[in-house]
Amino acid sequence: MIPCMQSAHLYDELDELDDLLSQYANAAMLNEEGRKNLLSNDIRNMSEKLNLFSPSGNSNATLLTDGELIEKSMKTVLLRDSNINDGLHILSETGHVEKMTRMILSILKYDGSVPSIRRCILEAMGQDYDEIVTQSKNTSILDQCESKAFAMVSDLLMSNHIHKKMVSAQFNGLDWQHPKMIKLRTLLTWIKDKTVSGSVKDVPGNSPNRQSHG
Repeated sequence: MIPCMQSAHLYDELDELDDLLSQYANAAMLNEEGRKNLLSNDIRNMSEKLNLFSPSGNSNATLLTDGELIEKSMKTVLLRDSNINDGLHILSETGHVEKMTRMILSILKYDGSVPSIRRCILEAMGQDYDEIVTQSKNTSILDQCESKAFAMVSDLLMSNHIHKKMVSAQFNGLDWQHPKMIKLRTLLTWIKDKTVSGSVKDVPGNSPNRQSHG
């Protein structure tokens, strides 16, 4: 039995939310705080309209936290890119993972409600974040940082698990418990909590008791 498709109206609204999230990611990449704040408010309004907002202590605030934005991105990718089949959401497909990884890295590129992922990685590399990001000659180090970030976050999303040995290997075997890894360890755990625990089971129309039929 082929799952019933939800209305085209929902597609349109998800497309609109996806566009807002893409604009936010671009604003985050360019460090445009004013534009980020405006887009954050638009994203909140559309998320509430689509019932994608999970109530929290920040539910009455105008602006979304980084974590809430990541959750909105996750749910939008799950719903729209899975054709909104009734309950059949597959995050582990390559397209989903790559898109979600890039969205997360854009949102976390600069310090916000959580430390920048680049700061966490550079500190684990024994580098001074503030010095590196302000000197144009350090592009090769930043490229390494971006590569490590993509590898770790995409692996986390693909497996729903933090592979400590894989993370350590990104830093020449630096122990997961090493003091230099504290911020990165905390941030990766935070990303895992925001994406894994808040993903498929919370998507509207996909209740734990529902079973799909082949």
